[in-house]
Amino acid sequence: DMWLIILDLNGNEIIQETYGGSDYDAGSVWINPLDPEKLFFTSTSLSGISGNKTVGTNGGQDAWIMELDASAFLNTEKLTSSHGEISVFPNPFVADVTMNLTNITEDVMVSFFTIDGKQIKQRPIKNGNTSITVHFEESNQVILYEVTGETIHRRGKLVSE
Repeated sequence: DMWLIILDLNGNEIIQETYGGSDYDAGSVWINPLDPEKLFFTSTSLSGISGNKTVGTNGGQDAWIMELDASAFLNTEKLTSSHGEISVFPNPFVADVTMNLTNITEDVMVSFFTIDGKQIKQRPIKNGNTSITVHFEESNQVILYEVTGETIHRRGKLVSE
């Protein structure tokens, strides 16, 4: 079987699933950065109809592609540590993203970058609890963000629809 475990950025389990039948099944997972709400399993299978596999083999080791909807666990990104909590939502977003910083006890810089590393926005945040909303003009892109301070260094990814 193929075993899918998805963790949040803190290492907490969000989802755990197995896919396959009663014989040998092996695969890998990939996310298309242009449509990150879809997860794809590419696999090979020797299993007939069994387990949650509803189609038999076509002789020997068959190749499979399964599409899974990832939107259920991509909606909010939440990072928690002893240095406070950062939550970003919605993710994916249309034009505006809200970032909540809670129990942050130092000044931080929030930076946003294109997927190729070009900085597109930067906001200094002074000590403490705050919420910022950031507007992005472009759609259908991946935005990387980074929150840095004296003891904080966190990164994440946002996707525009």
